[in-house]
Amino acid sequence: MKNFLKNVKRYILCFAAAAVFAVFAGMPVSAAETGLENLGFVFSAEIAENTFSSAVKCGRAEVASENRYLLSMPKLAEGTELTVQIREGSVTVDGRTLSDGDTVTALSKGEHTVVYNGSTYYLDVFYGADIPSVYIFTENGMEDVLADKSHKEGGNIYIINGDKFEYAGVMDYIKGRGNATWTQPKKPFNIKLDEKTDLFGMGKNKSWSLLANYVDITHIRNIVAMDLADTVGLYYSSKSQPVDLWIDGEYYGHYTLIEKVEIGDNRVEITNLADLTEEANPDIDIEECETDGTRGEESGKEKGSYKWVNIPNNPEDITGGYLLECELTDRYDNEVSGFVSNYGQPIVVKEPEFASKEQVEYIRGYYQQLEDAVLSDDGYNKEGKHYTEYIDAVSMARMYVFQEYVRNLDVGKTSFYYYKDANGKLFASPVWDFDMALGHYFIIGERNLDDPTDYMATGSTIDTGDYTLVSLLCRHADFRELAAKVWEEDFAPNADNLIQHISDLAAYTKDSAIMDKNKWTEGFARTTAEVPQWYGDQVVRLKDFMTARTDFMEDKFSQDKVYVQYAANGGEGLYLDKKAYNAGDKIEVKENKFTNDTEFLGYNTQADGKGESYMPGDEFEITESVTLYAQWQKKGIFARIAEFFSNLF
Repeated sequence: MKNFLKNVKRYILCFAAAAVFAVFAGMPVSAAETGLENLGFVFSAEIAENTFSSAVKCGRAEVASENRYLLSMPKLAEGTELTVQIREGSVTVDGRTLSDGDTVTALSKGEHTVVYNGSTYYLDVFYGADIPSVYIFTENGMEDVLADKSHKEGGNIYIINGDKFEYAGVMDYIKGRGNATWTQPKKPFNIKLDEKTDLFGMGKNKSWSLLANYVDITHIRNIVAMDLADTVGLYYSSKSQPVDLWIDGEYYGHYTLIEKVEIGDNRVEITNLADLTEEANPDIDIEECETDGTRGEESGKEKGSYKWVNIPNNPEDITGGYLLECELTDRYDNEVSGFVSNYGQPIVVKEPEFASKEQVEYIRGYYQQLEDAVLSDDGYNKEGKHYTEYIDAVSMARMYVFQEYVRNLDVGKTSFYYYKDANGKLFASPVWDFDMALGHYFIIGERNLDDPTDYMATGSTIDTGDYTLVSLLCRHADFRELAAKVWEEDFAPNADNLIQHISDLAAYTKDSAIMDKNKWTEGFARTTAEVPQWYGDQVVRLKDFMTARTDFMEDKFSQDKVYVQYAANGGEGLYLDKKAYNAGDKIEVKENKFTNDTEFLGYNTQADGKGESYMPGDEFEITESVTLYAQWQKKGIFARIAEFFSNLF
């Protein structure tokens, strides 16, 4: 009954607000705050033939003197009459004394002098870009949300796009999201609307994400990457829209409103196995079923292990749909269902999140047969099936080329998705999380993310230091040849458009990005005066990186290139020659990377040793892709007899 009354109250509030489109943002603030936190300004705008009003509080920049504040306003408020809100007393703005309820006409962008309670402050006023704005008004404030990522807070939300509302009404909840991004000062969020809504032409849905892009000074890397993925045919890539966000009258920053990665209409449109499982268990709350399998902090390191939910009944067909995510070992334990491959890759079953034992066993077995085929010297597993019988090769080649092009640090090990429909193959897609890609200036370990002339995806590794599935595929010449074809047909024709897209997005969002970074400067130590130049420099860096990266890809992913694979041929170990060679190049044979309980004799171009033989350090002219098979000393008859009897006991 309590929740029922609460929801009724929310609907009444929503109806009342929607009737006049006027929302009061919860001013004034705590009496403990004595500075300009007690000062706010209400703007009003005509939206869809109604008046929308909201108060915006003055706030502190993270890097600023104690007497300097920010007022971050939406573009639609620029040049309008603003109403003063102040907790008590009066203030003097640029020499004019104002009391609560007084109006100020066209508070201009730039610095203003404010005297309050005998103290002088400097108020830097900013107006965002001419982009949509989001206003959230919570029921109980954001304190619990910011303290606990899983806490859900209800309220109302208004999404304004020009002179219309994309949405105006009840918000089921706002909650935190992300892993590393949640640890940063500026928080990302998930929101759920009360009803399915088509926001900005992205298709009807209730669930959306707000990406903070805290470490990306340009704020456009995620959008650029997602748009590129969509252009080159990586299915179900998330569409997005830059927005500015205010919550309870407080400016939270410049965000990317984006489609969540999930199975459903207008998202990953495959069979919804979770819904079918619920239909097969009509009298059971699946989320209350007991979890089982290998769990715990170290579970992500236990090769061949898996975990599930004890669900009594399965749908008749459990071959799909599945949404899988490669994950880091230390995050795997936080997920409900999943498995660790025999090779050591933790895979989360994102959907159905509450997967039965039979479902996890099915998809685990399917993935394992794919992995076994990729790990083999010739691409075939013990069942005699090639890896292309398990995964759509073109989608995987597109994913590989895409991840290499944008130089994504997380490729193949986290935020890396596959989906599988019923009775279908795995597809590599959709893509996610690129705020530290596309030439980010960070250096992590020995890798400079801003280097456009180095491989990333081709030699990527999981937590154990072993190759990702992406890298393992690069051992096979047929895959790299397909990737080169994909580059020339899908990516290269869009390279010039990509640079133009970066320029257009930067121009479109510039004022909002600058307004954001004037608030969120912790860790960057930039003053208000320095931010515009800093932002401009970062946009130039991004364009320069992608221009140089295109040149790198044009060279390394030409269809004229040939490759060398080193095959263990009965030995243990894996080695990848990342280089792409030109026909006619002289190559030096690498040292032996494999182990066996017999003596290494060298390499041969045929597994049975009947081709051309080479020793490490030898040079030869390569004219086509070649596999060099390790050769091993054959065991003598007495050694084989002894081994036979030892195996018996």
